[in-house]
Amino acid sequence: MRPIDYARVKELVSYGHVLELLGWRHVRMEAGRYRGPCPVHRATSRTSDSFAVGPMGWTCFSCKRNGDQLALWALATGWPIMEATADLCHRLGIDVPYLARRPRQPRRPRQPRKPRTREEAAETGGAGGTPPASPLGSEATPHQVHKVPVGWQASGPMKTPDKPR
Repeated sequence: MRPIDYARVKELVSYGHVLELLGWRHVRMEAGRYRGPCPVHRATSRTSDSFAVGPMGWTCFSCKRNGDQLALWALATGWPIMEATADLCHRLGIDVPYLARRPRQPRRPRQPRKPRTREEAAETGGAGGTPPASPLGSEATPHQVHKVPVGWQASGPMKTPDKPR
């Protein structure tokens, strides 16, 4: 799916639109915020005022959730934010605003690799050169490198520090 322009949806959809679709009615107004029962946790008491909504967002002091109008619709319907936003737009008769797709940049053609000479390969330890030195010394084979016990060091077994008392 194409990404939704959530900022544009927030401009088009008000808290009043969402609360009207949810059938929410406020109980009282306090400090510029409407208070009433929470549509998220579906408070059953008509006199409950645990939910507050204002121009900066909504908060439920009972279920400890807050957010914007899109989060409110998503939580109240139980849908993920993308599906809930598309549903909200459809219910309000608004075309879902999608973000414009950026045109794909054409891939740069790969530069052909310059073939290395045997001398260059030998200098860097690549094919045709000498193998890198083994950490166990010159007598170790590559298969013996993996058989080193955990905690082994060149000076002997690892000493564990004394525990502080």
